[in-house]
Amino acid sequence: MLSDNELTELRSFWMWEPLKERWDYIRDWEEHKREAMQRFQEYSKAPIGGLAENEQMRRPPTKWLQ
Repeated sequence: MLSDNELTELRSFWMWEPLKERWDYIRDWEEHKREAMQRFQEYSKAPIGGLAENEQMRRPPTKWLQ
């Protein structure tokens, strides 16, 4: 695995996205790292109960309506 310094020197590279199951082209490591840290901070500030409630709202009904 490459270090942060090595990735900064490379600047652009391809990175595997396991959740999307595809390769993603990273054109600027510093910009990508800043955006990822911002998304992580937003995620960590989100209320835990709020996420669970929203997730339940998106589920399909468990019983068929007649």
